[in-house]
Amino acid sequence: MTDVETMLRDALHAAGERSPAAGDLVGGARARLSRRRRARAAVVAAAVAVAAIPVGFALTGTSDSPPELIAPTPMPQPPQGLRAESWRDLTVQVPDHWGYGALDQWCAQGRRAAPAVQRPGDGDAQTDVGCTPTTGYGLRFEDPALASYPASKIWQPMDAERYPADAWVGFRSAAAGEHAAVLVVAADEATVEQILRSVRAVDALDPNGCAVRLSEMMTRGTTPDVTMLSVCHYDPDGWLTQSEQLSVADSQQALEALTSPPVLQRIPACRTAEPYPQTLVAGAGRGFRIVWESPCGRDRGVFANGKHYQLTADALYWAVSPGWSGSVPSSVPMPDRLRR
Repeated sequence: MTDVETMLRDALHAAGERSPAAGDLVGGARARLSRRRRARAAVVAAAVAVAAIPVGFALTGTSDSPPELIAPTPMPQPPQGLRAESWRDLTVQVPDHWGYGALDQWCAQGRRAAPAVQRPGDGDAQTDVGCTPTTGYGLRFEDPALASYPASKIWQPMDAERYPADAWVGFRSAAAGEHAAVLVVAADEATVEQILRSVRAVDALDPNGCAVRLSEMMTRGTTPDVTMLSVCHYDPDGWLTQSEQLSVADSQQALEALTSPPVLQRIPACRTAEPYPQTLVAGAGRGFRIVWESPCGRDRGVFANGKHYQLTADALYWAVSPGWSGSVPSSVPMPDRLRR
């Protein structure tokens, strides 16, 4: 173990002892994972390209990664009761009790379903349940180039087939010419206004410590915080699609899971021009690259400090963020429980 690894391990362990113990993870998550797999089975079966989603930190001083760099300071974290959600170059604050899912699937969760946060593509593989109205409460990220609303607007719709009765709707993009916008549907105007006021364009790192573009994340380096790690998901085009900051206790557990697999014989990495989604778990100037399915099938595993480690469900547990909407091959050792 290198000096950097030892420093990070000790810092996380000490901070974890000072922090509250982590609560129970998702109850019944195996059933949730099963529902996800069934819902996406048709899409996965029809896919021609094999999903390839690496996960990793910006590694320090190895051939697998850029050199150690210290990134700019992330944007401030939201106040208590709110959480930061990002997509492309926009970040916004939503109530922390809001869940995830497609807004047109609200009735599948029952009438007491919590408002959801939806990203483009989240509802593509879900069952068409025909909810009425067609849009439930929550927030949906959108490409402003495809939207027909003005840059910023709040209104009370009269379309009972499309929105809940007495709902308020708001739309806002980060700024003219930016690449992301949000549509908010809530039961009161104040909630819509509060959320729209929190919309910000991300210049360097979002509140969870993730860069807008994968290339920026790889060249700018990682956050200097040695106690909290960031999970950053990117689409095949290199845009940030979701970000998350782990707690001190979770960061400690993630580090242990990523450093514990046995070392395998190193094989040459395959090369392909085909783009694929990627996830970086970043922090403290070091980290890991985890691949669970590469286009040519040779890169599965955990890569760190020039070594190739066996891929485990414990390691993948930290790559799957709450609300993650990707899919995985059936041969991948997915965890029994998902984080929420």
